Amino acid sequence: MRLLPLEKGSNYHMERVLLFNIGVLATPLGYGPKGGAAQGAIQIQRDAWVLLEGERIFQVGTGTPPDIDAERIDAEGGLVTPGLVDAHTHLIFGGWRQNELGMKLHGVPYLDILAQGGGILSTVKSTRSASEEELTEKASLALSEMLSFGTTTCEAKADMALRPMRS
Repeated sequence: MRLLPLEKGSNYHMERVLLFNIGVLATPLGYGPKGGAAQGAIQIQRDAWVLLEGERIFQVGTGTPPDIDAERIDAEGGLVTPGLVDAHTHLIFGGWRQNELGMKLHGVPYLDILAQGGGILSTVKSTRSASEEELTEKASLALSEMLSFGTTTCEAKADMALRPMRS
């Protein structure tokens, strides 16, 4: 493979980053959004490298990476994939309902959970009683955790029923 030079006379400097020593590089086949079984169509490359220029993937290859002037990042034989997308996230809410999972797993009907003070009504109550600062902090922590697991893009849903109550 060859590297394309920057345009002659250009004073724009594009940062180059070379990610190398990738144990497994898994990328989707084709271009554009996928649906159904096509979402699972991926290409696997082993002992791979990826060259970035600016914010774009410039080259991908296997074996010995090019000897070029670039910031070099050793993937240490790990897995590299494109960033994950969470297309439906309820990001801003008060309280937690994790205790309901055990109840559901034991067959407790949702209406029984609701009658015990759980369900969506507990979330509405907790959200309405939380301060804007508390909700902002909780959302920020959730976004940081999502990013640490590889989610680079999310669509956060806004629940209109959770608007502040007016007296």
